[in-house]
Amino acid sequence: MMGCDWSSVRKGREMKMHASTVTGFVILLVGLLGSGASAQAPAGPPGAPPAGMAPMVTPAPAAAAPKTTLLTGTKEDINGKFKVSFAMPGPKGPGSKAESILTLAVAGDSLSGEITDPDDPAQVRKIENGKVDGNQFSFQAKSGTKTYAFTGTASKEKLLMTERTTESFSLDAGSKIKTAKTTGVVDGAYLVAVHSPGGAMDNIIFLKANGTALEGKMVMISGPVKDWSDFSDGTVDGNKVSFYTKTPQSTFHFIGEISGEVIRLNLEVTDEHTNVEGTRIAASAGK
Repeated sequence: MMGCDWSSVRKGREMKMHASTVTGFVILLVGLLGSGASAQAPAGPPGAPPAGMAPMVTPAPAAAAPKTTLLTGTKEDINGKFKVSFAMPGPKGPGSKAESILTLAVAGDSLSGEITDPDDPAQVRKIENGKVDGNQFSFQAKSGTKTYAFTGTASKEKLLMTERTTESFSLDAGSKIKTAKTTGVVDGAYLVAVHSPGGAMDNIIFLKANGTALEGKMVMISGPVKDWSDFSDGTVDGNKVSFYTKTPQSTFHFIGEISGEVIRLNLEVTDEHTNVEGTRIAASAGK
């Protein structure tokens, strides 16, 4: 995923639990769930943490990213070599930029070319599924588990694009740490590690089935700052579950199944960035 290097997931590092942290949250969960409550945080004032939990610091919601501006141009303006700058957290950490060199060639309504990998500029990726309609274009490029998808328009001077990066991988198996007093197959609270550039982040996932709908929260318990996310579009089919959490930039889709005390999830992360600019490189300046 551009802007987040999830390579630690592919290295399969073993999750290391902090016994005191987990024990403390198990005690909390007993208080939350032991009286027959379902596996979800109790209701409270808007923005308040679950009872017994220290106040959590949650960032203020960011404004939605503006739509990418449409440029005026012709099909021929798509041809050429461009320097693409991604003004977003890059592989070197927040505040850094990722840059790529993009080369495009139009043939009828098809588009071919190549792009240097934003995470590894020494690698060149062929573009796929390139399409052209007037000065509008779209294409994809793949790098390992990542798929980069671009849509945009061209003018004589530049490109303006929307870029979506999608990456999928399997999470370490999680375990049930408290069983809700219900008959639901999936109901309960589960301890799951989600790997990130900062390492394995321990989370407690609260699940409660309501017919075919799935309700719940995901509470991050690693680190000094605790945070939680409500689910959206949750569904359940027998022991199979699917749910989403979102930030202004990213969508996280969890999908998997529960077998006894074990939950196994796959995670698909999609990042979207608008108004990504490609500056035309003059023929005399490029190789």
